[in-house]
Amino acid sequence: MRDQLRSIVVLGIAGIVAVAGTALANATLTGTRAGDPVPDQSHSLWSSSTVPGTVTDPDRRAVELGVKFTSDQAGTVLGVRFYKSKTNTGAHTGSLWTISGARLATAQFTNETASGWQYVAFSKPVAIKANDLYVVSYHTSVGAYSADDNYFKAGRDRGPLHAPADGAKGANGVYRYGAGGFPDQGYKATNYWVDVVFTSGTPTPPGSPTPRPTATRATPTPTATVTRTPSASPTPSPTRSATPPPAPGACPPFPAFPDENCTGWQHTGVKLRNCDGDIRTSGITLDGCYFPRDLKIVAKNVTIKRSHVKGSVYASWMTDWDFQNLTLIDVEVEDEGNATPDRAAIGGPNFTCIRCHVHNTGTGISMGDNVTIRDSYAHDFTYTEGAHQAAAGANGGANLTLIHNNLECSRVNVSPDKQGCSSALSLYDEPTIDNVLVQNNLFNTAGGYCTYGGGPNGTNIRYLDNRFGKKFNPRCGSYGPVAAYRNNSGNVWQGNLWADGSGPVGP
Repeated sequence: MRDQLRSIVVLGIAGIVAVAGTALANATLTGTRAGDPVPDQSHSLWSSSTVPGTVTDPDRRAVELGVKFTSDQAGTVLGVRFYKSKTNTGAHTGSLWTISGARLATAQFTNETASGWQYVAFSKPVAIKANDLYVVSYHTSVGAYSADDNYFKAGRDRGPLHAPADGAKGANGVYRYGAGGFPDQGYKATNYWVDVVFTSGTPTPPGSPTPRPTATRATPTPTATVTRTPSASPTPSPTRSATPPPAPGACPPFPAFPDENCTGWQHTGVKLRNCDGDIRTSGITLDGCYFPRDLKIVAKNVTIKRSHVKGSVYASWMTDWDFQNLTLIDVEVEDEGNATPDRAAIGGPNFTCIRCHVHNTGTGISMGDNVTIRDSYAHDFTYTEGAHQAAAGANGGANLTLIHNNLECSRVNVSPDKQGCSSALSLYDEPTIDNVLVQNNLFNTAGGYCTYGGGPNGTNIRYLDNRFGKKFNPRCGSYGPVAAYRNNSGNVWQGNLWADGSGPVGP
């Protein structure tokens, strides 16, 4: 890990707790304990006497480090542990995540010892399901973490807990460089010595004066109220086939791909209310909103969930056009009939899109540094004379992750001679582009190529197990599937195939 860059994904969803693995908004979590030992009658992947082989890695960058795990039994996660080196100083936070990247709980470590195992409890235990995959992580701002390469070439099993082997369920352990967020990249099956603290019972939260009753926790009712259903909102698109749409909160796994049935707000069943699109409160989470015009972000760590933006999403000049860790989950961004068609649907650095539905905008998603797009669908853009459009693109940058998206660039309501999309995914080295993961995506375009692969100066660009379609052209793009990919340092082209099963796609 120390000789590669990691992407930054900053979800910024503080104060979320879960019931049966579902994230619920508006709950504040505060760290209540640190250090060892962990609570009695709890389970963890490693004992308190275990010491890493490499206690202090020389890397000194801020990073989120984690481990994937499952439990044979349903129960609750009490908190997070990590092994601390003497030089891993400063504040640390622990988090629990669903495998799709929703943060279920977070807490700050307090009263840490100088080194050794540290423990923090969530103020409310978090219910998890048996055999579901979760991630537990912690963030360090100074690096100097413990790390043992190749540890997860085999899985780790202890009691009801299991950490799968690297490759069995994607990478394990996992990391994400930057100010914090969902760790989803792996390097050499490295164990970063992060641990979960789990119990199969329903424990009393630390510091509670009396035990909690054993009655079933009530399901909270949504706080959002309906003021009106906006007339500008499009009606739900029909299901494409007899196969029912996926349940809310999930898209069909690869090799199927996201579409309008599992992205945006409509598949969640939420009823929207009107919301102000000028966001100036840091740390806010907005759920079930209709933004009748553009959505302007002038704050840090903003989360928008199950919402509809009629316009574009952009940052302000007051923040130097930086989204400052914006997260969009189940958000539709469209601007049908727009008067400024040359604008991107979403554009800037430091944001995350999960199950976003982007369409009828001037162009698709424009990525600056530190961007993640997962399980999203971008398609059908408005014609702009002379524009070079893409479903997703970057003019230089670093730390980009695109996993399991349906990226399709075509222009609506124009003749074939005006189909001027550059590609479905454009990665331009203007001036350089570095550390990009492109995995499990579907590409289609009415333009020249399905992807531009980073140019002559692009480095650490990994195209893994993507599918190239023939919806508009028999070669994916009118000139071919890929251009401007080079075998530069760290670049990998592996497992990329034609979507119709006709064979591999080469760069």
